[in-house]
Amino acid sequence: MFLLKIDSIAVPAASCSELRSGKFYRFTKEIQQNTILNRATIELLGAELPTAGTELIGRNWVSAVESIFRISLFIVVSLFVPLLFIPGLNKLAADKFTLPGEFKKHFLHQFEDLTHKKNTKEDNEKFKQKLVAVEGEAAVKQYLGPNEEKHESRVQEYKSKLAKAKSDVMQKDILYVGLLTYMVPWVQNWFTKNILGVVGFTGEETYLDESQKDESVQLHEKTKWIKFPLGFVSTIFGSNWYSDKVYKAVTSKNEAIGKGKFMNFIKHNLKQFDYYKEIYANKLNLAGSYLFGADFGVLLACRSLNELCERILRLAVFWPTLFLGVEWVNYKLGERSDRLNGTKLVDHASPKELGIRQIRSLEELENALQEAESKQDKEQAEVISKSIKGQIKNYWTSIMLDSAVMSIGLTSANIVGTKIRVEKFGIY
Repeated sequence: MFLLKIDSIAVPAASCSELRSGKFYRFTKEIQQNTILNRATIELLGAELPTAGTELIGRNWVSAVESIFRISLFIVVSLFVPLLFIPGLNKLAADKFTLPGEFKKHFLHQFEDLTHKKNTKEDNEKFKQKLVAVEGEAAVKQYLGPNEEKHESRVQEYKSKLAKAKSDVMQKDILYVGLLTYMVPWVQNWFTKNILGVVGFTGEETYLDESQKDESVQLHEKTKWIKFPLGFVSTIFGSNWYSDKVYKAVTSKNEAIGKGKFMNFIKHNLKQFDYYKEIYANKLNLAGSYLFGADFGVLLACRSLNELCERILRLAVFWPTLFLGVEWVNYKLGERSDRLNGTKLVDHASPKELGIRQIRSLEELENALQEAESKQDKEQAEVISKSIKGQIKNYWTSIMLDSAVMSIGLTSANIVGTKIRVEKFGIY
């Protein structure tokens, strides 16, 4: 029944050309293309704003304000602050590994083009053509030199240096973002205590008297000076370990990688480590920052046992949602639309990403529509027009469903769970 209701969501009755020129269409397209905007939209609309609303209704205004403060910091330091320093990291890495000065857009090239399996004469020639497309023919000729017999070795040398440089940027990005996100829960605790005037976990505020509140936070207050430095250790070592694994997955032969699940996972998902337009972190870069930074802060900064229980449950739901979540729901909605409505949303030709079959992008659908229109194929144009509208509808529907599960459902479960633990078992 629920899926039937989803199909009834209204889509503006407009021609595809009007849709493409509309502000809402361009807004949706830009969000989908830009990994940072996409993640921020999912976090805000699919998780944190509904979470704050649920906290306000189910608990108290302090919990809601604390939630908004926390996510505001998380989004700023994990998604937008890096945009300020990643260009600098790119420049430092280019100098460190002596990338040729003739080229200005080194980091537009993807890890997939730098793998060991693509270190063949044919693939190196293809990469050379990509260099021409990105940097211009004059710059490529200047770097490669007049002797064509040396071109392949020069390309191989450049690819080897670029793999090291990209890994170096990723390591420092994960390190800095990891440290920033690690600090967020600690800053939140300070904000709650000194600005909001609440001692301890705000989720227990309604159920405990003053003496119980002081008692609930005693262990945290005694041990926070020991707990606090642990996150820095995990972030420093974790960022080096993580980036080294990616570098080895790129440059090693398949037999050297063996059957290790983690290394093979990296090998098959290298696209998720590339930076969109050289500066926007992709999903698995963000995952490294969260895993070695934010998650340790979220757990170590807990002020009571109930807060720890809630955060463990939230992380248990967050990680599948990060990797699958909206994308998986979007794929399932697209698959259903293709079957029932005759759209062409699921891209069966492209490889799966993180185990999920991909939905055709709005840009890809636009190009297909232009081709159909140029051939005056009205039937195909109509199918693609319907697909474009369906793609937009399914994207926002996926975020709404994520909100229902990740925000309203999970937060409600935490509220009920803490209430039961405190009132029935006296745990705080």
